[in-house]
Amino acid sequence: MAIRQIREHVTSHNWFAVLIDVLIVFVGVFLGIQANNWNQARLTETAARTDRMRLIEDLRTNEIDLAGRQL
Repeated sequence: MAIRQIREHVTSHNWFAVLIDVLIVFVGVFLGIQANNWNQARLTETAARTDRMRLIEDLRTNEIDLAGRQL
């Protein structure tokens, strides 16, 4: 649909409308990419937090096991 509108504006030499149409497409693509980047950063942070908690738990378990072996 957007391509049809752009083509119609180009054939009628309405360059301002062409500029607006192209600008709308670029803004839409930019916002889509930005939203994807934000979501990916959120998922990465969640995975890092989970891994950090598992590592802390493993270290505590190892500490308790080591203390038990030293007796």
